[in-house]
Amino acid sequence: AVAALAAIEQLAANFDNLSRYELLRQEPTIILALNQPFLSAHAAAVLAQFGTPKAQAALIDFASQSTRPLSDRQAAAAAFAAAVKLRGLRLTQAQLAQQYSRYNASQAEDKPTQELLGGILDAIEARADSAAFSALQIPESLFHSASQ
Repeated sequence: AVAALAAIEQLAANFDNLSRYELLRQEPTIILALNQPFLSAHAAAVLAQFGTPKAQAALIDFASQSTRPLSDRQAAAAAFAAAVKLRGLRLTQAQLAQQYSRYNASQAEDKPTQELLGGILDAIEARADSAAFSALQIPESLFHSASQ
């Protein structure tokens, strides 16, 4: 399974291969692979290459689950940042608002979890075009400054 994910990741690095080999047909299976501890980091790397709305949502949802091992969550968060950088921000207004809420609710969580969630928001804010981001109309009360 690890070798298959590595092969898909390598193919997906070339955007034209996504359609040429119909790689996105494997997306639901790869999203499920996030839940397998020995595959989650590899699955996250593939989803980073896909960069689809479903892939980005799966990565932030996984990274935000405090019951998962921190290293797997960090891999998912890093993959999300890579996906946003590679393919642009593909999340809905509701998903963005949910992520801000997750960060704001993390005050009782440990410092690594807060940093991880702040890093996700940093990736969102760094890539978001200011006019398009403003058009999303996310309530001001949800914004944070992860660098503070």
